[in-house]
Amino acid sequence: AKLKHAIGESTEALRMIDCNEFHQLLLRRDAKDGTLTKALTKMQEENTIKSFARNALQATEWIVKSGLKSGSEAIARYEFLNQISPKWERSHFHFAVYLESILDSRIITLAAQKGINADVDDTRSTVIRLDPICQKYLFDAVKQYGEALRFSQKHVFQALPRLLTLWTDFTTIDIDDDNGISNQDGVNKLMSDIYKTIPAVSFYSVLPQLISRIGHSDEDTRTILCVILKRVLVKFPAQALWHLVWLRFSVHNDRRIQGEDIFKGAQKSLSRNESMKMHDLLEASKGLVSFLISLAKHVPKKQTQSNMTIECWEGTNLKDFIPPVQAALTVALHAVGKKGRPEPFPQYIPRIRAFCSVVQVMASKAKPKRLSAFVVAEGSKSIGIRGGKEKKPQPDDIGEMHFLVKTEAKGDLRKDARVQDLNTVINRLFANTAGSGRNIEKQYRSLNLRTFSVVCLSEECGIIEWVPSTNSFRNLVSSCYNPHANRYSARRRGKRGSNFSDVHLRASFIKSQEQYMKLGNLTAAAKMFDELLLKE
Repeated sequence: AKLKHAIGESTEALRMIDCNEFHQLLLRRDAKDGTLTKALTKMQEENTIKSFARNALQATEWIVKSGLKSGSEAIARYEFLNQISPKWERSHFHFAVYLESILDSRIITLAAQKGINADVDDTRSTVIRLDPICQKYLFDAVKQYGEALRFSQKHVFQALPRLLTLWTDFTTIDIDDDNGISNQDGVNKLMSDIYKTIPAVSFYSVLPQLISRIGHSDEDTRTILCVILKRVLVKFPAQALWHLVWLRFSVHNDRRIQGEDIFKGAQKSLSRNESMKMHDLLEASKGLVSFLISLAKHVPKKQTQSNMTIECWEGTNLKDFIPPVQAALTVALHAVGKKGRPEPFPQYIPRIRAFCSVVQVMASKAKPKRLSAFVVAEGSKSIGIRGGKEKKPQPDDIGEMHFLVKTEAKGDLRKDARVQDLNTVINRLFANTAGSGRNIEKQYRSLNLRTFSVVCLSEECGIIEWVPSTNSFRNLVSSCYNPHANRYSARRRGKRGSNFSDVHLRASFIKSQEQYMKLGNLTAAAKMFDELLLKE
């Protein structure tokens, strides 16, 4: 049937899997003669109910895609599927996606009738506020997404972000006149029940989205968001604190108060659970972040100063903290959406023993600092110096980690963090498509974006993971071209790197193109170009 549908024979494909038994049961689902119950009992005895529901869902998806049924008929089919297999996550998820699609279609239609642009957020809010049918579709979509996440986490990366978006956008709508019809209290009540059924690790994967709505205009929504964040912080205190700690140092008073409330609430829960080590870790995190912020804001006395000496942090043992690096703070794909709930984070993570007291001051205008840290294996008993100066590694150290601590007076490091979140989503898409026949090229080329951690300490300050074996684009350009150099020097001309009037350079470039680039072997082409030109 799938082959028939793939080659365009949709009618024949539907005829193969859309059996008459489904239509008969759909017509008699409300009958009181027990027909539906008897049919379901028979299928359970014959162990055919799963294949029956799977074929019915596939047929429904094709019918919706082809537009062969009206909206009410498609909804009836989805509702009947949920009645047949109430604990099947896939049917709930696809039903929610369909409800969201007809919600968007209705908003566009109503907006067109009024002659306004449906793509504007204010227009969507106005249409939803005045139309009870739109609100019903939205409420049902939230409910179905919640049901899907309750039974399985297979579609967590699609379902949970959409669930949170629909919920928070709807409760943002201001109902300030008699014409507005609202079911905001009902959606908030529904969410207060849904979030309890979703694992904390799933909410960890959408922490940036949750934190971005911490200043929500609706008090009930804001309360639920704070409860969810407390729950995640209690479950994963060592990792989640790096995502949430900037709230305690926010320049906005409301966020700062909410951040303190989240941390204090999590500390109380950890105390009740007799997890005093994690309780003390959250308490000490405030001092560590204050230390990093003061380092980021420090202005060297001399503009030409290339390094500076600092006193080591005097707080608790640094080894208790998970280092703020991408590998340690990112949930493994196999841990979300899989049965058995495997460990979501790496089991063995190198720990920071102490910060190096010699800090490199970078040459850019903002004067960011390159902070080095001596690293030991997890479980090591080596102790760093507190309040003193530590410049050299110890025999038990297994290496060093480097971070860029910076402040942006006119910028916002949260934008950098969101870019890395986007790159993480792209890597997730690459990983999910691996192994399928249509992605042979991706699998052959091993496509992957190298990401790094960006931890916000406040809106202005942050700590960025230093990626080894990399260089900035500015340094690469400056190494081969300097507009301030003498016009006749090789440095001004870019060491022949951009002089295509050079016959040898042009011939070498064309040779690498003809031999490798046109065949798609970019790695070999780059190596040839490097050998023929850059190393001369």
